[in-house]
Amino acid sequence: LNYRKLNEEANKLSNYLLKYNIENSLIGISIPRSEQMLIVILAILKAGACYVPLDTDFPLERLKYIIQDSGIKLIISLKQFEEKYSDIKIESIFLDKIDLTNDKNIQAPNINIDKDSLAYMIYTSGSTGHPKGVRVPHRTVVNFICSMMQKPGIKVDDKLLAVITLSFDMSIFELFLPISTGASMVIATNSEVSDGKSLINLINKHNITMLQATPATWNLILLSRWEGKTDLTAICGGEPIQPGLIKELLPKVKEMWNGYGPTETTVYSSLYKITSHLDPVLIGKPIGNTQINILSKENRMLPVGVFGEVGIS
Repeated sequence: LNYRKLNEEANKLSNYLLKYNIENSLIGISIPRSEQMLIVILAILKAGACYVPLDTDFPLERLKYIIQDSGIKLIISLKQFEEKYSDIKIESIFLDKIDLTNDKNIQAPNINIDKDSLAYMIYTSGSTGHPKGVRVPHRTVVNFICSMMQKPGIKVDDKLLAVITLSFDMSIFELFLPISTGASMVIATNSEVSDGKSLINLINKHNITMLQATPATWNLILLSRWEGKTDLTAICGGEPIQPGLIKELLPKVKEMWNGYGPTETTVYSSLYKITSHLDPVLIGKPIGNTQINILSKENRMLPVGVFGEVGIS
C-alpha cells in the first residue's frame, strides 16, 4: 500500500463505522497481523473512537474479561473468528462480510478529535491477577512519536519491520512512527513473528533498517544465526537487557537503544544508546516533555546517590 491507498482505505472504513455512532466509544479490534490491521486502527481513530486490542491468540475467558471490563461497544474482526465471539453479546463487524471497494467516500470524516480523547486502551497483566486496562489519550501518543522522531530518529528512506502484538504498547512505536515520517513499514504475520529464520528472511528481503523487539525476540533472531546488518537500528524494550545479548547484538547493528517505561506513561519514558557490553545497562534520559525523579515512599525528592522509587511525570 502506498500512503494514498492506505489513507483512502482507512477513510472509507472510518465513514462506514460512523453509522454505528462510535465517536468517543471503545472499539475492539481482533484482526491477524496484516495491512488490514493498520487500516482498521486508523479508521477507528479517524472516527473519533478508541481502539482496544483483542489478541486473536488470547484465551476466550481473557477476551471476555477485557470486553466486559472495558465496556467495548463494537468488535471489528474477520469471518474466521465469528464463532469465537458468537456467545458474546456485543455488536460485531466482520470485514470480509462488507464490501467497500466501490465506496467513493474517500475523504476523512469531519470530526474534531480532542487531544485528551482516548486513542487506545491496552490491558496489562496487572498486579492483582486480573488484567488492568490502561487508557492513553492522543496527546501523549503524539508527544511520544515526536520524541522518537528525534531519538532514536527515523528517515523517509527507512524501512521498519513491525513484530510486536497490538496487545503490547511497544506496537505504538511501530504503527505510528513510520507513517508519521513518510518511512515504510513491513508487517510480519502472526506466524513469522515467532520464527527467527522468517524474521531474518524479512530483514534481508525488504532491506529493513529499523527493528524494535523484546530481548526474547532479539535472542530468537540471533539463535537463528543472523549475521547482522550494518545499517540497522536496533531498539530493545519490554524487559531488562542482559549483557550477553548486548555483546552479541551490538557488533552486528548500526545502533542499539534501550527503551524503558510503563504502559501508563505511553511506551517509553526514557531512552539509552548502548555503546559497550562492558558498561552498565542504563535506562538513559527522559524523552521529550518527560521528567524522571527518584522519590521516597512519601513522594519526596531524594538526594543524588540515594535509592528510591522512579517517579515519571
